[in-house]
Amino acid sequence: RMPVILPELAYASWLNPSLHNTMYLSGLLEPYPADEMETYPVSPTVNNPRNDSPQCLRPLEA
Repeated sequence: RMPVILPELAYASWLNPSLHNTMYLSGLLEPYPADEMETYPVSPTVNNPRNDSPQCLRPLEA
């Protein structure tokens, strides 16, 4: 699975239910710049789709 990460300027278009122009929408799907992402280890609870809580996003303590 690969998440879609959109720049903030694209949020409104992506979430607009009346926008059906697939060519336009597919143009929003560009690789997100790696230098704008942050990574950190999280709990294995994130691996279970039944877990839907902020705990899944909290960084593990060092």
